[in-house]
Amino acid sequence: MRPNRTNLASLETAPAQNSANNLDELSRLRGEVASLRQRTNELAILRAAASASRRNLPKPKTALEEREDYTEQAFSKMNSSRGWMIAFHLWANQNNGQFPISFDQALPLLEGDARNEPTLNQFEIVYQGSLDSLSSNASKIIVLREKQPWFAEGKWARAYAFADGHSEIHSSPDGNFEAWEKQHLIEPGTGQ
Repeated sequence: MRPNRTNLASLETAPAQNSANNLDELSRLRGEVASLRQRTNELAILRAAASASRRNLPKPKTALEEREDYTEQAFSKMNSSRGWMIAFHLWANQNNGQFPISFDQALPLLEGDARNEPTLNQFEIVYQGSLDSLSSNASKIIVLREKQPWFAEGKWARAYAFADGHSEIHSSPDGNFEAWEKQHLIEPGTGQ
């Protein structure tokens, strides 16, 4: 049988269409390969960065190390607030029994190295009245309070300095110190 013209035309165009389809498919596959290579390179970079950051992470502290850190931090804060209270008492002795209203007033009376410590911004003055009016309650009245509590050993802690010159670290499981502080704060001029 002899092929007719229609069959010949379709036979002649079929290889050209197949070739064009193959080129399109090849281009599409090359694009996918390039995209996969880029993703593979990005993944390798991310893995390297993750590995480096894991190496730079500090190892978790033991319970003993955490306790030592807490104790060191607590002593530092207590010593600092106690140093400020000594300066506040010296100021009061020179100023008719009145505590200073700013840290700047007591700063010249602060002992040696305490001046260089970065504690000035850690505390706030919560009592600015007369020391003389607190004579019987001085050990219960907060004069200085640490601005921000800190978290250690599963609880929140905050440093306080009292009118009699002693300092304490008070802790709270939920970071709420309001009720406890209310028992130890008074407004200036109200006496006791």
